[in-house]
Amino acid sequence: MKKNITFPFWLLIFLLCFLNPISVKAGSGDFGAWNLTADHNGLNCGNITFTEKELTVEFWIYIDEKDGKNMDGTAIISNRHDGSHGFTVSLNKNAKNQDKIDLRFWFKTVNDAIYAFWIPRENFSGKWNHVAFVISSKDKKASAYLNTELYSVIETINGDWKGNIKSDGTNVGNLWLASWYTAPKFNGKIADFRVWNTARSVDEVKANYTKFLTGNESGLHKYYTFDDEVFAQKPVNLLIVNDSLTWTAEGEAWEVEVRSLVDNAVLKSEIVTEKSFALTGLDANTVVYVRTMNNGFYSAWAFHSDIIKVGCVGDSNTYGAEATDRLKYAWPVQIREMLGDTYETRNFGVNGALMMNHLNDAWKNKTAYSGNKAYDPDIIVIALGTNDSKDGYWDAVKFKNSYIDLINEFKSYSADPEIYMATPIRAYSSTWSINDQTIREQVIPAMKEIAKEKGLTLIDLYAVTTNIANLMASDGIHPGDEGLRIMARKIADIMQLKKPVIQTNSSTTSASYAAYYWYKDDALIHDATTYNYTATEAGIYKVAIQLTSKTDDVVVSEPVEVNEANTVLYATGDFPLSVDILPVYDELKVVSYFDYIQVAKGLGASLTLYDSGGRCLKKRQLSSELEFIRISSLPKGVYLCKIIKGDSVYITKLLK
Repeated sequence: MKKNITFPFWLLIFLLCFLNPISVKAGSGDFGAWNLTADHNGLNCGNITFTEKELTVEFWIYIDEKDGKNMDGTAIISNRHDGSHGFTVSLNKNAKNQDKIDLRFWFKTVNDAIYAFWIPRENFSGKWNHVAFVISSKDKKASAYLNTELYSVIETINGDWKGNIKSDGTNVGNLWLASWYTAPKFNGKIADFRVWNTARSVDEVKANYTKFLTGNESGLHKYYTFDDEVFAQKPVNLLIVNDSLTWTAEGEAWEVEVRSLVDNAVLKSEIVTEKSFALTGLDANTVVYVRTMNNGFYSAWAFHSDIIKVGCVGDSNTYGAEATDRLKYAWPVQIREMLGDTYETRNFGVNGALMMNHLNDAWKNKTAYSGNKAYDPDIIVIALGTNDSKDGYWDAVKFKNSYIDLINEFKSYSADPEIYMATPIRAYSSTWSINDQTIREQVIPAMKEIAKEKGLTLIDLYAVTTNIANLMASDGIHPGDEGLRIMARKIADIMQLKKPVIQTNSSTTSASYAAYYWYKDDALIHDATTYNYTATEAGIYKVAIQLTSKTDDVVVSEPVEVNEANTVLYATGDFPLSVDILPVYDELKVVSYFDYIQVAKGLGASLTLYDSGGRCLKKRQLSSELEFIRISSLPKGVYLCKIIKGDSVYITKLLK
């Protein structure tokens, strides 16, 4: 449960409520804090990749003094792996203040000049304060701000800040929050952590240091907000009731803006103290935004929308690492046109990411984690597991525990998202130490267990990518544009399938499917494995159906409420065979898609593609039983495809 805190931001007070998270929580639109008073592993924020020699680091900080853990050398923020590049915020003995352990910001210039700002610890002991450290190599100046007031300044620094990129062009290393090698871990609380690649002015800091950001602000490179303790809660459950917009949130008041759908211009602004806003008289081309105000802090903006938001969580095969243009061909992008205008997708894939959260490259340690939560999607597709198969990495217990932890956390989001699990695709090589046998025999079976235990939809991407070697990049791990489209098509098809329907006391018959799993109140009912089930007690029931024995695809019904014991439930459905996407053909078959032609059973044949005027456009010798010929560069129209195999000639018209 989120804890809402009421205190004026200009006062430095004690916080009375403590939580005990083991790992970081990133906020979902709430302006809030991360409680680090229990055991924790810190947060790997990834590399700071910008080359600019300008920097602003800002955050809210509260030092807990109860257990005496914040000793000399305590790490708060650092990426100074080589001892020279980057920067460090830590607690250290201050010789200029009787060796008291104070807050220090440290950096070094290209001329090997060392600089440090010191702010006395008592400013943060049992109190909240905002800190900003600014380096401007352009102005040869550095500044420290406390609660947006200038605390200290170095008017002239000797040379440019060394920055985050070493002389050989490599990055200094990952930025860590609240943990650093063997240094003592920070004991306290941090809120709203931001890293900018610009030297922000005091007015710029003051303008939004109490406000939740969108994450798209110019110059913002890293942004983490948390929800262990909430200062201002983002409005949720926005509904239109009797010509009024209503919402749910704790707070003192709410700022409401009426904006134009044309250019997002603010047409009207108002402060309300009730959780509703009248919509009468508003133009149809407007949308109403609302955010919580609580003692000077502001949450993220929220608005009512019929758009279904899809968060796509994954690794480099979600990111689109080998796409010719990932902003066009990554599968989270390609499914947009397949799903239709009512869906919006966001790509939260990260190169090298894996599921097991005890490893540094865990997806939960990446900035995409906080981005996904701030997006608060209605649907989340999880496509992780490939990198977990690496030699020396795989641990079935840790994988399963990490996966279930992530699912449970996703389900705690305010949108209560629907979760889809997508298996890894086939690996055609052992590049990057990825092990296809482990994927096939360990990772996917573990995912099947999780999907069965949790009652979640499972999308079998492995089955649909078993014969696409020619659509893979040279490393044999990453699909190219057409391979990514096959992934997108399969995911979109499963998402668009009509869900199984549970009928009660019905004689309706249904096709028989490979497997059935029944659930009561989200708990698996063991030995309930047929198309019907007698509910022995009242509760909320649902059913999961494995569609065929050829794939591991599983779809799940909407839950139904049963009020009487001994009610007989029947699982019904009508699912097209085309859900397999790449069926096995016994004879030559040509199928046209928008970007490519699929040819099955064409090994040894020659293919020629002509336009409607008879002009030869493509020639291809088919070297495998399943081939894909790219036609994305061709305009829409009618084409003639001729395939010669032995003495047989196959001619068909194709419509793009």
